This record gives sequence, C-alpha cells and structure tokens, in this order.
Amino acid sequence: MSSRKTNLYIGGVIILIGILSLLANTNVLYGVDDLLGGLFLLIVAFVFFNIYNGDRSKWWPLLPATILAFLGVGVLLQTFLPIDSDILGAAFMFAVFAVFGYVYTREPSQWWAVIPAGAAFTIGVVVLIDEFNMLDSSMSGVVFFLGLGLTFFYLWSLRQENRNLSWAIWPAVVLAILAVVAYIDATDWLDPATIFPLLLILVGVLIIVHGMKKKIK
Repeated sequence: MSSRKTNLYIGGVIILIGILSLLANTNVLYGVDDLLGGLFLLIVAFVFFNIYNGDRSKWWPLLPATILAFLGVGVLLQTFLPIDSDILGAAFMFAVFAVFGYVYTREPSQWWAVIPAGAAFTIGVVVLIDEFNMLDSSMSGVVFFLGLGLTFFYLWSLRQENRNLSWAIWPAVVLAILAVVAYIDATDWLDPATIFPLLLILVGVLIIVHGMKKKIK
C-alpha cells in the first residue's frame, strides 16, 4: 500500500473517531455507545486488512485486523442478540487460531506460528467444553495440557523437514505428563502422595532411554 493511501485511511479513521465522539458526547447519538464502538472496531480492522492487502508479504496486519474485526462483530451481535460471552470468547480464540494457522500454511518455515495456533485452539475448546458442560469442570486442565502437548508433538513430527524441531518432543512429553497428573487428580485414581515419586521415576527412565539411544548412535 502506498504512503498516500495509508495516510488517507489513518486520517479518515481519526476524523471518524472525532465525529462519533462529538456526537456521543453532545447526546446527539444517545444510547448507541455499543453500536458506535462496534462500528469503530470494524473500521480500524478494515484499515489493517487494507494494509495487508497492499503488501501480502507481511502477515502481521492480519492479526490486529482479525482481532478487531471479531471484537467489532461481537459487540454488534451482543447489542442486538443475547449471545453468551463465553461463546464469543471461544470463537475469538478460534479466529486467532485461524490467523496463525494461515501464517504457517502460507509459509511452513514460520513453524513458530503452530504454537500460538495450537494454544488458541486449545483454549477455545476448553471454553466450549465448560460452557456446554461436555465434561466435568475438573477435566478442563486435562484437556488444556493435552491440547498443548499435541501442539508440540505436531511440531516434533515435522523434524524431518526441519531438524531444529527435535526439541519439541520434550515439552510434548512434559505436557502429556501434566495431563495425566491432572486426570489422576480429577478422578482420584491415585493417591496424590505417590504422584511426585512416580513422576521422578518416569523422568529418570526417560533420561536413561535417551542416553542409551545416543550411545547406540
């Protein structure tokens, strides 16, 4: 996007903000604060979308554009429709997931985008599970750690394409262990006093196995 167009968009937004603020403060537009707020967010989102459209080699404008657009739509929907805020929150997390997922699929070398994408998707799933009572609330931690663990496990599965990702197996294993611990704690399946010693044993076994593999190589 040219500097002239950028200045035009920014200047137009500032002028519009001033006009809306003036109308709201002078009670010309009374009781429409939420409506104006939603429209304002959509306008700013439109500016960022245009910045991205002008230079698609840069992905960063997509993030504020998507976030602001979603917030704007959310505000407008809550103004006219009785939508639960938790559902909007989950949808917001899925929107963030979509942005980072797009960044990764567009350029696989940007592997780091998988982490915020997986985290956002996991949080969205946890919120929906709690909202619709799909599982006992005590299982939320299990789903959270499991989702993050699967995210790093997916990164580790890409190690053939990118050898620098071999490290991802360690946070994947740690998060999987935390998921198991959360499950045990939620279901009272095991005496909490025995969990820590068992974890130490498991970590020791993993270290020994890893060392033996290095020796064989």
